[in-house]
Amino acid sequence: MKNISQLSDKQLCNLVDNRWNSSETIWTIVEKTYNTNLKIYKNEPDYLDNIPRKKSKVRANRIFVNQETVINSLIANPPKPLILNGRDTPEAKALSVKQEKYFQIKYDERNTKEIIRKGLRNLYFGRLMVIKPFWNTKINDFDAKVIDPRKVRFAKTATKEDDSEFAIEEITDNLSAVIKRFPEKKKEILERYGYSSDADVLVDNKEVKYKEAWCWDYVIFKMDNIVLGKIRNPYWDWDGLQITKGEEDQLKQAEGEERRNLLSGIRGAQGEREAYNKAKKEGTELPVLEYGGEALELDAYYFNHFDRPRKPYIFATLFNNENSPVGQTDMITQSAPLQENIDETKRDITQNAKLVNGIIKVDSTVMDKADAQRMRFETEGIIWGKGAVSGVQRETGPALPAFVVENMQDSRREIDDIMAASSAFKGIREGQETRGGRLALIDQSFLRLNELVQVIDYANYELFNWFYQLAKVRYTEHHYAKSLGKAASIEILTLMQDDFQDGTEVRVISGKTLPEDRQFKYEQAQGDVEKGLLSPVDYFETAGYDSPAEKAKNRVVFDLNKPYAVGIPEEEMQKIAPKIEDDPIKLSLSYMDLPPDGKVQLAAKAGINLNPEILVAEEVQKNKERIESYKQKREFRNSRQKSKKKLEE
Repeated sequence: MKNISQLSDKQLCNLVDNRWNSSETIWTIVEKTYNTNLKIYKNEPDYLDNIPRKKSKVRANRIFVNQETVINSLIANPPKPLILNGRDTPEAKALSVKQEKYFQIKYDERNTKEIIRKGLRNLYFGRLMVIKPFWNTKINDFDAKVIDPRKVRFAKTATKEDDSEFAIEEITDNLSAVIKRFPEKKKEILERYGYSSDADVLVDNKEVKYKEAWCWDYVIFKMDNIVLGKIRNPYWDWDGLQITKGEEDQLKQAEGEERRNLLSGIRGAQGEREAYNKAKKEGTELPVLEYGGEALELDAYYFNHFDRPRKPYIFATLFNNENSPVGQTDMITQSAPLQENIDETKRDITQNAKLVNGIIKVDSTVMDKADAQRMRFETEGIIWGKGAVSGVQRETGPALPAFVVENMQDSRREIDDIMAASSAFKGIREGQETRGGRLALIDQSFLRLNELVQVIDYANYELFNWFYQLAKVRYTEHHYAKSLGKAASIEILTLMQDDFQDGTEVRVISGKTLPEDRQFKYEQAQGDVEKGLLSPVDYFETAGYDSPAEKAKNRVVFDLNKPYAVGIPEEEMQKIAPKIEDDPIKLSLSYMDLPPDGKVQLAAKAGINLNPEILVAEEVQKNKERIESYKQKREFRNSRQKSKKKLEE
């Protein structure tokens, strides 16, 4: 089989056209369904053309309300990327946290939530959501955009991008922009559309269509029978860096600034190494390299996150049971007959209201036509004249039976069930609801939306991985992201190609885009903290405070030292509330309780000289007397106990 690079322009045109037409049967369904469902969404259904001109055209578009309610519930919270580094070092973990925060900021800056919202609308309209990640040259950064599902083709047996050998997009642009993008084909383009100069093209501003075909590892740009361009997949690093075995081993261990410096040195040697490889391939004399000798063996080091070149399209569908990019049905198609029934009943009620209001019958002998016509505009007043009682009568029609309204309400509930749009999603309380009952209703609604939740998680997972791939390939210089830190301080994050290590996985935590019942969680946290079941950190986190750990720390500091916690320095606190000096503790001891040395010192302070030897002798005598007294008391006590025992015997 020939490589695409070896095919002629005619063969390339045939290749693109054949791939495009191979999925025609599938995309006929997509286009037809999209156009029909879009009319229903816009409240302009086809059956309006069959309603008589004078009849009421009142409509109550339940499908529109439910669709927008579900979409906004599905994307209520931004997804959180989880970046798992291939290493388990503190530096690697810090890098993962930094990258998670960086890509989360970029996700918000690109307004990706709105891209997902538009993609979901296309999913409802045409049974297919298509998002295209790409490198935006205007901002020199990765980006994404939603693609009209009618303007793209995949293999008719593919269920995801990997399954399709091609992805072809039909692009509409003005002729000037096309010539600017493909200047080498300017002459052929001008001849194709009959222009002789750039001025004519600029003035006419003609819109044209061309195809961008991603086939295998190549991208082909084709307008009618003109091949505008053919390049290898631009979102894949084909060249890499030429490195030695030793440098490869160092890269496996290096982190942070050390890794950046190592790669910077390797880039500086690429010129010599390319010349070395060229000479080796041609069999000429090998040059001596600054970073090694003639026997140097070089391998390529590539900056790729994916394990193979991929086509930059993310697509998903619902209600699919076959190998096909498009599901068997959709929610709007299922709900459309019920919506028609609701609108028809609403029109019948409007007509019936006119009948119930009635008509006035006037005898021509009572008043002339002009007076009768004026009377029809009056809802109250007096009708005066001879024979007015019998000559003027109001005839009213009967009201519709109750089952008509009940049938309309049943149709509304059926649409809600089909589209999984409960009253809880809409913020509407229906009947008597307990807190537990409302939570159960929300949980059941989320379960019914499980397939849509999977689509959202898959789309975000693919988007974050594509953002990572594009950054790893194209971040040859520093790129920055800014976020607000504590006290509105600005935190600047910077990443470049060298910061993306091999073996990294990018994941998205499932179901995190769904809304949370914060009111219930707050009330639950209030009760738990009063019972002492929650720590301050858990309480602040559950209640939705920013920086919960920091707030919990501040609370503990406040309990320990209130002035310090609120920022009052000690000098200022001394002015506000001066400290009162406490009197020193005074001890009172009796002279008789002092030892001999203490008595001598105390007497000396009073100007009295005492003989220490006499004091010691007196102290010894007192001790002997105390001991003798103790012995006598003990002997007396013992004799009494003996006498008591004899008496008892």
